[in-house]
Amino acid sequence: VVTGGVSGLLMMVATVLAGIGAGLPGQSIFAVGSASLAAYSFSVGFGAFVIDSATEEFAQGQLQQEYHEIRQQPSEEVNEMVCHYRKRGLSEHDAQTVAKVLSRYEDFWAEHMMMEELGLQMPRGQRASMSSGLATGVSFLVYGAIPMLGLAVSSTLNRLVGPQWYRPQFATLLALGLSALLLWLFGIMLSRAVGSRTPVWNATLLLAVGCAAAFVAFKVSSVLSRFCSGRQHVGKNSVAEKHVATTTCNDVAASGTLGSTTADPAAAAAAAAADQQQ
Repeated sequence: VVTGGVSGLLMMVATVLAGIGAGLPGQSIFAVGSASLAAYSFSVGFGAFVIDSATEEFAQGQLQQEYHEIRQQPSEEVNEMVCHYRKRGLSEHDAQTVAKVLSRYEDFWAEHMMMEELGLQMPRGQRASMSSGLATGVSFLVYGAIPMLGLAVSSTLNRLVGPQWYRPQFATLLALGLSALLLWLFGIMLSRAVGSRTPVWNATLLLAVGCAAAFVAFKVSSVLSRFCSGRQHVGKNSVAEKHVATTTCNDVAASGTLGSTTADPAAAAAAAAADQQQ
């Protein structure tokens, strides 16, 4: 849950700031952010389900193999664990005693070898994988919606009350501040969950990383937006200049043709008058 919440906060804060950096209107940022949030939540939750399912399948296969080896080759399994205990610092006599005592209890012996020899947890079943994927996706969806609360509230008030309540900038700043606070609290929770002695420092470091990622998203979108807008204006100016030049040339050609057409009858009349005088 905490991992999904942290990922949702970081991803959606970056999405909102990228839209602001690109100069998109509030409604567009909210629409793009909502679509991205739905897609991210589904993909993150389904990915967690697939990973946990594969881990469960592997652990179940290893457990069955351990049971097979315990029943078919009990002495070899005892010798393997004796060597493992010796590496952990036990004497030969104590290692033999511990291995022989534990090997009398088949289920405990298999679970013990799974954890000590293979470093694997006992399989929990397919339902646990589904629960893990669902919890990850829902936490991503819930906490990822917090950075967009400002835009959502402003857009709702604009439709229900009127445009005088439409303040997306102020509401978005409040939502981003709340997101930063939650990210810092998540850092403390993660640090305490793993037994860290400096939870405040780790939380501050996580907040700093989140702020840096958001700043990068804002600057990259801003730079790319300006670059693309500049190229677009240059292209439009070039097309306009070509059009003006073509129109001018056509007008000049038309004027010349009209002048020549008008001058030809006058010259003919003058020539005819000169012939009559003669």
